[in-house]
Amino acid sequence: MGPRRRFVPHELEAPASIVSYKKSRYIRISWDRVHDKLSVIFNLHGNSVRPSATAAFIGHFSVPQTVELTSVIPAPTLRRCSANALISLPIRGTVTLAPKSAPQKTMDNADGISLFDMSRTYFRFRTRGEFLTGFGICDGEPISFRLAAGSQDAVDPDKYNANVLFYKGVATPLPPVTITHPFGMMNKWNVQDTENMVDLTFTPLAENMHRFSVFVLRTQYHTIYGTFEGVLMTSSGEKVTLKSVPGLAKNYVIRL
Repeated sequence: MGPRRRFVPHELEAPASIVSYKKSRYIRISWDRVHDKLSVIFNLHGNSVRPSATAAFIGHFSVPQTVELTSVIPAPTLRRCSANALISLPIRGTVTLAPKSAPQKTMDNADGISLFDMSRTYFRFRTRGEFLTGFGICDGEPISFRLAAGSQDAVDPDKYNANVLFYKGVATPLPPVTITHPFGMMNKWNVQDTENMVDLTFTPLAENMHRFSVFVLRTQYHTIYGTFEGVLMTSSGEKVTLKSVPGLAKNYVIRL
């Protein structure tokens, strides 16, 4: 998206917002720590496959379940780096889906879990990678996590990586992981580490693929919705068993 359609602020503490829009969609994410508020609004026009969707959510940074982690990771070339900010917090709001061939459905005053993610990265000429994001309720407690692997990993990923688990109001840094899908992206993924803190499978349910190519610039994104099964371990040694926890996987290739 061009700068007229999306502008990502540099600050997390100052009030700010991100807006993306064209004829078929309007999306706004805004945050204001002074007034203790994170809000998300979107209006997406449907087509023959996807329903139209509108939603408005609000979350508060001050609630006890809010957890956040910021990290700066050296890139494979030491003169480059990536900065990540992750904030997990409960949200509340309304979602309306309007399929063309079915009655409109509305979830009003629904509670949920959100994972706010902002990244700034110096990309290599060719960049590839995958990341997994999960969020939901496990044993009555909100849970969210982020796992990634790719060409942007640090030279020493055991020491520097941004993998993290948010559970029971505590952030647990996780070790580097290996992500594999030997039978294709729309079949089961395996996610494991070497320290017995991560042992997951991801089962894809639906995919959205986006390609963009002009001259030497080329991007390809596979965004996949699915569910997680397996075990994650917290820093205190507690094992968290995941059963059908929803989440997203993304596989990307970027050539600048």
